[in-house]
Amino acid sequence: RSIIGNSLLKLCRTHVNYKPESERKTSDVRNMTPLGEAKFMSDAWWEAVQWAVKEADRCGVEIGFFNSPGWSQSGGPWMKPSQSMRYLAHSETIISGGRKVDQIIPAPEVTTYPMAGGSRPVQTGPKFTERDFQDVRLIAFRQPETEADDLDMSRVVLSSENIEELYKLVDGSEETFTFFERDKDLIIDLEVTEITENKTGTQSISIKPLDVNYKLSCRIESSDDGMSYKQIGYFTEQRGHQGAKNKDAILIPFNESKAKYLRLVFKVNKTVRFSELSVSRRAVLGGYVRKQLGETDPSTTPAWDAYFWPEQSPPAEGSVVISGNVVDLSEKMDEEGRF
Repeated sequence: RSIIGNSLLKLCRTHVNYKPESERKTSDVRNMTPLGEAKFMSDAWWEAVQWAVKEADRCGVEIGFFNSPGWSQSGGPWMKPSQSMRYLAHSETIISGGRKVDQIIPAPEVTTYPMAGGSRPVQTGPKFTERDFQDVRLIAFRQPETEADDLDMSRVVLSSENIEELYKLVDGSEETFTFFERDKDLIIDLEVTEITENKTGTQSISIKPLDVNYKLSCRIESSDDGMSYKQIGYFTEQRGHQGAKNKDAILIPFNESKAKYLRLVFKVNKTVRFSELSVSRRAVLGGYVRKQLGETDPSTTPAWDAYFWPEQSPPAEGSVVISGNVVDLSEKMDEEGRF
């Protein structure tokens, strides 16, 4: 069940023309741009935009438009929730087929609230509720084999020599957490007792952060004897301070492994709190939060490749959802979420 609701950012109206010359400061490089003739949103401005898009298409160039950063011109207390930018959230419900179904499909958890403050966000109102969201789709697909028979984390043995209170990563609670100290190779060894030759191996990690504004790397190694390890994956992800999903779980894909022992070597560029960690047979999409713009690069001048990602390892057989097999059941659900 997917719903759409308010994000942490507001809509804005940007202006192409800067301050009058009498108000301009020579120290501001932006003021070196000459004032234009076409005022923002005027007929002349729209004609110029249409010409630019058509000319770009003729030349094989893509043009994109976006609103200003949230900290500068994107609205304020005069903006209504219905005028704010939107984001998608979803929930999953497992249902056995071959029978009539009559039940409420739970709405996605709402974790966002109005905020202000840029890199140091401050909550400015009560948390949004389901009433601030609207249903978009209800889709169904066959559960991948790897999810139906996933690992039981209570049977995975964890150990570490340089991470304190490691048990808080697997106690099933997002209220407890452990610290990952900055600029250190933090090693977690896992003994996976459920691995057998006739089952899909492990191929992903999930770790839940409680902080923002950092960069994480993870090197994944495997071993058959717990003594000699080889690298089977490497992953990095940056989390910024803006976006409705910047504290969602980090999903780390790696090449499928049927080894009994795994070693995770984490490194963060600032001390970060993490609450839950799991290793799984599931196929996951690395960097999925930024790929859906659920959070954004923290820099106001991001690098050219800030929204480029390397090709990830291929998923194991039986672990993917085939798009052609997805069924849209939106018409079968009423306004209360009853399916």
